[in-house]
Amino acid sequence: MTDKSMVELLYGNIEGLFIPKTIVLNCNNIFYDTNRNIITSEKAKLLLNNCGKKIIKKISNSSSGRGVLIIDIENGFDKKNNMTLEELLDKFSSNYIVQDLVKNCDELSNLYPKALNTFRVTTYVVEGKIFHVPIALRIGQGNSEVDNIHAGGMFIGVADDGSLMDNAYTEFQTIYSKHPDTNVIFKGYKINGVDRMINIAYKCHGRTPYLGLISWDFTINDKNQVTLIEVNLNGQSIWFPQMANGKSAFGDNTEYMLNLLKKSKNCNK
Repeated sequence: MTDKSMVELLYGNIEGLFIPKTIVLNCNNIFYDTNRNIITSEKAKLLLNNCGKKIIKKISNSSSGRGVLIIDIENGFDKKNNMTLEELLDKFSSNYIVQDLVKNCDELSNLYPKALNTFRVTTYVVEGKIFHVPIALRIGQGNSEVDNIHAGGMFIGVADDGSLMDNAYTEFQTIYSKHPDTNVIFKGYKINGVDRMINIAYKCHGRTPYLGLISWDFTINDKNQVTLIEVNLNGQSIWFPQMANGKSAFGDNTEYMLNLLKKSKNCNK
């Protein structure tokens, strides 16, 4: 289920949720078009030959920005990365997806316009009810085109109404009260749509059987649509939402979750 090729199939018809359009998908060197029709490699290359600015990424094992590349293809040449289409596809080999680029909403673009800034919303189930871990927003900096924490990005806590906490942090605990590139002050800054995002995250969790804890990467796009970027099931990085908000991940449910872990550990002995 962490495979990025599954995101649209599992969550594509949830009301109020936008998922970036797929141009070409490669799974085990079988090619698919936008409508998931199987196509030849030659047809896939034709679809990409003049596709313009898109994003290509591995459908698995692409954490922290690895295996993700913004491209700009015209007449079979990627102008952004100075390589031919053939070289680009050889570089990614197999198991990749090419999608439309997603643009930030105005509030996110004002914070930092050169990367897609994304929210980490972690949902979990306790006794038949869905809850969420305090939300964190990742923000790019320093001319980077990615917001990933391990790639130099920063992160900040976000209240359920979209209000930012006073300070953002890096993984090395550098603290910012305003963005170093845009000079936007974090305290009092608000991003609309976070309440909708939380409700949609709950709906997405309901579409994902067996799993009690899921981390979602969302953004609000330039049409103010809640947009799902990817789903994380392994290595969900619970540390940075806690650090960003100065709160424990599970709050009043901490004792329940610890007991759940103890039961799981005893069952696996």
